[in-house]
Formats: sequence, structure tokens, C-alpha cells
Amino acid sequence: MKQNTRALMPNRRPTPKQGTRGTNKTRKMQRNFANHILKLTQGESIADSAEHVGLTTNDIKNLRAGNMPGLRSLLWVVKELRVTPESLLERGPLRSLRKGTSMRNATEPKIKKRIQDISRESDPAELAADSGLSIASIYQYRSLNDKIGLHAFLAFVAAGHSPSKLLLGTK
Repeated sequence: MKQNTRALMPNRRPTPKQGTRGTNKTRKMQRNFANHILKLTQGESIADSAEHVGLTTNDIKNLRAGNMPGLRSLLWVVKELRVTPESLLERGPLRSLRKGTSMRNATEPKIKKRIQDISRESDPAELAADSGLSIASIYQYRSLNDKIGLHAFLAFVAAGHSPSKLLLGTK
């Protein structure tokens, strides 16, 4: 009788039945972001860590438990630390935003609007191929009804759109 080897590995996360979320490139960017936060908060208490990076204590607990951050976390960390979104998504040192960079347009509804505009202006098949998203997802992002998460945001970054432009609305 063959044993289930996955049941014998308690430290390994099971692969979700629907498959992995995002592409290899978007998952790598998300891991880089999580690693930056963990490195910045290393050795601090949960409350101090949350205050330091602009997240909630639950966000820090989830990160330390191995869960990945979301779009809201990216937005809050950029606002609190005033670092470029590009540097948070890449390996290496964090780079500060230019002095006087406005955070006024860094809101989830405005990010959603920018992604919606890109979806409407681009050829769906081409954008789907570049981003790793399905054509159906691209059509959904054209409407205002679909929620934008970090993987969708990162897919547009992977397709060649600037994280700063998408997040902050800067040129």
C-alpha cells in the first residue's frame, strides 16, 4: 500500500487545488516585498514592527507566519517609509522616493482606475500574454466591478508598466 508522502511532510504547504496564484515573476516580486518587510522588522516586537513599517499587528503576524502581503500592505509601506515601489519589489537596497513626491493619488480606487484604463487602452490578447493573466481577467479589469489585488497589480508590472506610475500616479 502506497503512503501519501505529502501527509508525512508537516512543514510543507499543500499546493492549492486551483493551482498557484500568479506567475513565477509575480510570486518572486511578492516574496521580495515580504522579505524586505521581514528584514526591516527583524528583532523588533510585533507592535514596534507594525508601527515602523505602517502595517497592522495582524499584518506582521501573518507575514511572520509565512503568509504573503497584499496590495494594501504595499500601499501602506510605500506611504510610511517613502520608498519606491520598484525597490520594494526587487532584491537589493530600498531607494527613497524623491523629495516632494505626492501621495495624494496613492489610493486603492485610483490604482484600480489606472489598471482599468490600461486594460481598456491595450489589446486584451497582447496584455494577457505579457502579464500572464487570462483574457477574461483583462476584460473584467475593464469594468469597475472587479477588485484589484496584489497579483493583478504585479501582473501589470510584469507586463512592463511602472510600479510607481500604477501605485502613485507619477509619470
